[in-house]
Amino acid sequence: MAEPGRTERHHLADLARRLPDAWTSSVLARIGTARLKLLRMDAASHAQEVHD
Repeated sequence: MAEPGRTERHHLADLARRLPDAWTSSVLARIGTARLKLLRMDAASHAQEVHD
């Protein structure tokens, strides 16, 4: 039997691998006006994000 939560973590990793390119995201869910996103990353550096 798998440890609790383990299947979900693998599932998210599989979904991230299916994204077309590194540093792209996909909306997994909407909670009210917020969006829960999954981001595919790689080892390359990324410019710092600024939110105004």
